[in-house]
Amino acid sequence: MKTNSNRLLPTLLAAALTYGAAGESTVHAFGYTDCHGAVTWHHLAHLLRDTCSAPNGSNQAIALVNGAQWGWFNVAPGTAARFEAGGTYSAGCTITNNNGQNEFALVSRSAISGLNGLTWTKHSSCIFSAAEWVEGDVMLANDMTFTNEDESFWNWSNGQQGEVVIAHELGHFIGLNHTESFDIMRAATAYPLVGGVSGGLTGVGWSGVPFMDDAAGARFLYPGSGVTNLFVSAQGLFGGNIQANDFAGTINICRGNTFSVTYTVGDNGTTGTSSTGFRVLLNQDPGSLSGATNIYTANAAIGAGGWFTATTVMTVPSLPNGIYWIHYEIDSGHNITEVLESDNNVHSAMTLNINC
Repeated sequence: MKTNSNRLLPTLLAAALTYGAAGESTVHAFGYTDCHGAVTWHHLAHLLRDTCSAPNGSNQAIALVNGAQWGWFNVAPGTAARFEAGGTYSAGCTITNNNGQNEFALVSRSAISGLNGLTWTKHSSCIFSAAEWVEGDVMLANDMTFTNEDESFWNWSNGQQGEVVIAHELGHFIGLNHTESFDIMRAATAYPLVGGVSGGLTGVGWSGVPFMDDAAGARFLYPGSGVTNLFVSAQGLFGGNIQANDFAGTINICRGNTFSVTYTVGDNGTTGTSSTGFRVLLNQDPGSLSGATNIYTANAAIGAGGWFTATTVMTVPSLPNGIYWIHYEIDSGHNITEVLESDNNVHSAMTLNINC
């Protein structure tokens, strides 16, 4: 069997609910291959990285192991027993299907029909029992960047999506297919990465966190312990298209004037929360909350697998003139123990130029 992934666009389903109400919207269903049962990796599958196109220490190597792999492990711990992005091979920047070896490599975009990524999979016979995957090869377009992108601007720069494309393709590798609704999988992100990642700790701003339906799909395929993970996003779905919630640019504004912001909050774990803190802050540093000014505080209930998008009117406080980034933070009191804390902060695509 062959599974081809379509061109990846980061996606966020959004149900507009009043902030503070439960965001338990029904996510679009995940898809999987059914062959006398769901097709999965029955044994530990080693995905080998091509050292020619993704050399040791490269951004793409870091994105594969410390980011995308751990992104799936965080929301679906059961995948850790069946999948490992470890080991390398060297074949002159090539990838070979149907050779019994699971391979990850960067290739020319033309080699994968202009797509961002493509995953080729093959499973065993399922005449008498549930089939298992016997080979999976993951190919990424080699003209993308693999450093931490800024989620707020993904809809403007397709070439920056290397990290989230890897997370998307690994979803196919473990057995998830495209959904019927939007043919996409979602990975959340926050601030640009600070300080790198190591040992499976994803750091601030890692983009390998699957959206709610895909996280549920991975847990269905590979049952394991339950997890709790809230996240906030600066993107939403409008008219069927994913885009930044707020205007991507700078607004000239005076102290005391009002402006509106739109944000999305979700929970891609198995445990909801009856009340969690949320706040909006202004800071002149897009990558930090240090020294930020809090301009809005609220509480919200978010069911497991739920999410909502909300718009709130804010008032510009008395701050010195300058350019300010708008930051969103969920679980602002850090009261909820989560498998991943780095996706609880994000900044808007919009900035304020306070000049009067």
